[in-house]
Parts: sequence; C-alpha cells; structure tokens
Amino acid sequence: MDDIGRAVQKIKIAKKVYIFAQGFSEMTAREMQIKLELLDKNVEFHDDPNIIIPISNRIKRGNLIIFISLNGETYSLLKSGQVALKNQVSTITITTNNQGKLINYSEIAFIGYKQKSSFFPEFEVHSRLPLEVISRILLDAYAIRIQK
Repeated sequence: MDDIGRAVQKIKIAKKVYIFAQGFSEMTAREMQIKLELLDKNVEFHDDPNIIIPISNRIKRGNLIIFISLNGETYSLLKSGQVALKNQVSTITITTNNQGKLINYSEIAFIGYKQKSSFFPEFEVHSRLPLEVISRILLDAYAIRIQK
C-alpha cells in the first residue's frame, strides 16, 4: 500500500484526529479540519504552542496526529511528535523540509517542494501551496475511500 493509502487508512480508523499547525500553516490545517468534520470525522485543531504540548500528552493510542509544518522544525510540534512516538500515537506530517526533525517522529511524511528564494527573506512566509495540494490530495482520497 502506498503512503496515501496508508494515511487514508490511519484517518479512517482513528477515534479522533488532532491537527497541529502554527503560523501561516494554520490556514491549511483549518481547511483540513473543516473538511474532515464534513465527512463526520471527530477532529480537533490546535495552533497555540501552550496548548499543543499539554494536549499531546493526553492523546492516547488509537488516535491520530496530523502535523502541518512548512519547515518541519517548529518547537511545539517537535515536542508533540516526541510524546506521540513515546505513547505510540500514529502521526502524519505534511511539510516541505525533507531534513526537518519532525519527520523523525512521523510514521508517514509527505514532502512538498519549497522554492529556495523568497520575496520576504527575513520572514518565514513562503507559499503554503505545496502543503495545500498535499492536504487536498489526502482529503480527496479519504472522501473517495469512505464513500465506497
């Protein structure tokens, strides 16, 4: 089974899906949350690092965490990933950094392309289009799978 198929299966069997993202990645995460809710999935989205870390300590096996992170190095997501690994909670990461530490805590990682140059070099405001495309493919595959 390919990674999309495995990820779809993980979403399908999860009692609850938690989506964690910060910064501009929150928009992609929020869209994912709404679409999963429309498909009757129990979903929680968090973007506050002061909430992400404590919540991750409560998540039990049988649930799923989806991390959405452009750089794969966001501190609260890394801490949450470490806890998830320790607690045997399934994880999926959507990122553009194949060297990001978050991948080390992910069962399945989807890596999009990020252009090296930026029109705003002093800020982390690269396009989230790769994250949006990956999440859309994953959600469409999930919708198709549950309607069969």
